[in-house]
Amino acid sequence: MTFQESRRSARVPLKVVLTVVRVLEVTVSPGTTVPMHHHRWPSLLLSWDTGGKTLHSHYRRQDGSVRDIPSTNEAIHPSTWSVEWMKPEPMHAVEILEAPDSNGPPDLPIEIKCRP
Repeated sequence: MTFQESRRSARVPLKVVLTVVRVLEVTVSPGTTVPMHHHRWPSLLLSWDTGGKTLHSHYRRQDGSVRDIPSTNEAIHPSTWSVEWMKPEPMHAVEILEAPDSNGPPDLPIEIKCRP
């Protein structure tokens, strides 16, 4: 049964409200700087979370100011996906100072292409 057929036969009315998304694959390593860019659309960031030491980075704004985002130590736990809502962001660059060793999948930002 196709999605369209299941929509017609569903007892609960369904309406497709979003058909345009962009899924990216992000892998970073220490010493990497992601060049100036912006995030036009809101997104969901899926990250493979195992606990332990988190990423340490510098968030560089277009005006030259820098926000230090230090790493933290989280309790080690069974692997799971974590989800974070991300609003659109203005121009910025990200310098990766420390990154945890990861054998898990890369981060997956899922951009929701919508009108502002």
